[in-house]
Amino acid sequence: MKILVVDDDNGVRNAIKRLLVSLGHEATLAADGFSALEILRQNTANDGIKMVITDYNMKEMNGEELAVEIKKIDSHLPIVLISSDNDKIKNREYFDYVLDKPFDWHDLAKIIDKII
Repeated sequence: MKILVVDDDNGVRNAIKRLLVSLGHEATLAADGFSALEILRQNTANDGIKMVITDYNMKEMNGEELAVEIKKIDSHLPIVLISSDNDKIKNREYFDYVLDKPFDWHDLAKIIDKII
């Protein structure tokens, strides 16, 4: 499965990518919400992104704002939010799962398995 990982921290993006690859998935990386939206617009439903994993705290567009825009492109696309600021999230209904930072890699792997 092709999964889009959105995080402004390069180290976190690459760590999640390594996890996804080890689980047999393909990871596409974006450093911000605007790049993520462009990637999603370029992918078709049949061969494109099947899930998004995003950070909450990002410059210019946070994970919640990104989720609102993603749902305009594909209202059924699963979104996992990773956040250390859960009290700031206003619209949890945009997310299939919210994972607290710091998180256990096994928990993320379990969430991915549940979604697929």
